Amino acid sequence: MADMNNSSAAPKPVPVEVGHVSHSELDNSSRDTADIGEPTHKPKCKSEVERTSGILVKLVAEFYANQELMAGLQFAAILACDLLNNSRLGIDMPFLARVDIAVQPSELGHFITLFLDGKTIPKRLQGMIQLNAITPWGATTDGPLTPSQLRAWREARAKANAGGFTKNRVGLVEIINNGENTGSLIFIGDMLMPHECLQVARKREPFEFASVLTGFRYKKHMVASTCLESTRADTQNQLLLRSEMTEQEKEVIRAAGRGKDTLATRLLKAKMKSEYLYATMVSLMR
Repeated sequence: MADMNNSSAAPKPVPVEVGHVSHSELDNSSRDTADIGEPTHKPKCKSEVERTSGILVKLVAEFYANQELMAGLQFAAILACDLLNNSRLGIDMPFLARVDIAVQPSELGHFITLFLDGKTIPKRLQGMIQLNAITPWGATTDGPLTPSQLRAWREARAKANAGGFTKNRVGLVEIINNGENTGSLIFIGDMLMPHECLQVARKREPFEFASVLTGFRYKKHMVASTCLESTRADTQNQLLLRSEMTEQEKEVIRAAGRGKDTLATRLLKAKMKSEYLYATMVSLMR
């Protein structure tokens, strides 16, 4: 069975500043760890969108600082970007993974109520970061990397080489929030891939999960989507990934329940279909 802690001896990914894709400094005092720097975000106005973006930056920084959560994201990137079948990716060819995130209710009952368009929910509703999907940047579908993206990858590759990680894969991660503004870029970071993660991913051993409702344990095949399911099990906010939900974030869930077709609702429905937790709700989709 796959172990999410296999990257414990490897460098941690380093977040970079939002809107500026230069690589943060690796900690040269150790070849086993890298400093986690908190990204900065300077709101251009005091609108709810900008306020929420700032909160999301902080939540994503917490995610990036958590080694176990990052191991799941690393597995997902390996599988989504096809690193197992292309030995050049991350070495002399860049790869970029786009991760869609959203804030959804921390209590499943509140999620169900919103999905059924119910009105009996608290006005102030606690949500938590969820990873909805991961997709690779493709030259045929997205075109070549932008000059700034390519420069960021080259800087990350050079820093990794200088730190002694010449044989480790290096890529970029863009974290996007489609919950409020379609394609709103929240965070850009680089990812230094531990050898152990590629070894575990190559074996494709199933993950074991525990239901947050019943405690029932079950296994799922290792695919990119299952590697993103790690935050829901945190019922005590130990991961510090929670924030009050906005009305826009609530409306995405209501819209999905009503059958509205948008990018945000499609991503949410795909997530629901792939996760055991939502299995009983799938039949309610229209």
